[in-house]
This record gives sequence, C-alpha cells and structure tokens, in this order.
Amino acid sequence: MQLGTVRYLGTFLEDPLDVPTPVLQTLTRQLFIDSLDGIQVYRSDEQRWSHAAEIRAQYGYVEITEPRIGLRFTRWLYAMCWTGTDRPSVLFERATTWLVTQKVLLPGCTTLERYVSHLRSRVEERVWELLAQGISSTEQKRLEALLEVPAGTRQSQLDRLRTGPVMVSSTSLTIALLRLNSVRELGIKIPATARIPANRVAALARFAGAAKVNAILRLPNPRRLATLVAFAHCLEGICTRRRFGRVGRSFA
Repeated sequence: MQLGTVRYLGTFLEDPLDVPTPVLQTLTRQLFIDSLDGIQVYRSDEQRWSHAAEIRAQYGYVEITEPRIGLRFTRWLYAMCWTGTDRPSVLFERATTWLVTQKVLLPGCTTLERYVSHLRSRVEERVWELLAQGISSTEQKRLEALLEVPAGTRQSQLDRLRTGPVMVSSTSLTIALLRLNSVRELGIKIPATARIPANRVAALARFAGAAKVNAILRLPNPRRLATLVAFAHCLEGICTRRRFGRVGRSFA
C-alpha cells in the first residue's frame, strides 16, 4: 500500500491504511493474504517507518529539501513562470506533476503553494523592472499623463488610444494615422537586451487595454509603469499592422 500511494500520490500517507476498501481487498488477493486481522496495528508499528525508508532507498525517492533537487526544481519552475502567464493553480498542478515524475516526495500543500506563489511574484517583479529600464523621467510623465482625464472631458488619453477606427473610410484612415502618431510621440521602446518573452509583454498590454483607468491607477508604481510601457509598445505594433495596414490596403 505504501509503495502504491507514493507512486500515485507522490507522498506517504499520514495513515498508511487510509485507502479505499477495494484497494485493500485487491492487494489482499494479489499477495495471497487470507485475513486482515491485526492490520490496524500497522498504523502505529515501527515497521511502517522501516518500510517507507526501504521504499525510498530501493526506488530512489528523495526529499525536496535536498540541495540538488531543490535547485533543479527552482530552475524549472522559474522558467515556467518566465516564459508563461499561467495562473498559480495551474503552476501548482504542473509543479506537482514534475515532482511526482522526478520521484521527489511532495511537501505539504500549503508549503508548495507558498513557494509557487513566491517564485511567480519574483518573476513578475523582474519583468516589471526590465520593462521600466531605460524609461526616462520625461517618458514616465508622458505615460502617467495617459491616465489623466482632461478638464471638460469624460475620457482619459488611454481610453482614446485603445479605441481605434472600425469603419473603412477616409476619416478612419486619418484617425488611424493620428492614433499611430500619438503612440509614437510617447517614445517608448523596450530594449532588445531585456529579452522579455513576448507573451509576458502582451499580457500586461491586454490588461491595460481592458481595465478601467482607476484600476490601473491603484496598481503599485513598478507594475503600473510596466503596464503602461507594455501597452504603448504593443499598441504601436497594432496601429501599424492592423488598423492602419487594414485601412491602407482598402484604399490601395
């Protein structure tokens, strides 16, 4: 039973007999055991611990606290967080699968949850830091100004920029050109040396394109600046390739 649970669940049960009755019955038949009398003693018997140690030695199961395993797991999980935008629940499931596959005994659920959440937060902060690199104070003021609502109007500059023309007409072409010019005037460029995955930048840009201005204003300063940088970077490409390109082809 202990061998089966560690293979399937990735850990030894607190109560080695806490398995469905059909499992006990099947193992009884397979091992040609006539009676289960006295099996309850196994819960508190030293033999359960010696069996667990024997399984670990024979089949190569290790603890996650082993330095070599911990380093490999951290590198793998960091790469997953860096190249993807998965939710913590998805990362937790993938981390569990990796540990079971690598014959690493699973830590407690809350311990693994905290570790995944902490590492994911570190990656996000690193992305924000890289996006903000090279942004001058003048450029930062321009980005922050996007969130302001001018007097006498009901829309911020951000709201106007993220709403492009939808009709094919000369007026739409003019609006698309003005929109592209407004984005380029921000002067936002992400340095190639940052090497930030495109999906990471796109995820921040999508948030800026859909969230309310007040929600963006409530973000911590590093995240707010990174979100606006990603939005400006992606919007320039959208204005060029989709809006202006589509209208321009119609008039060609």
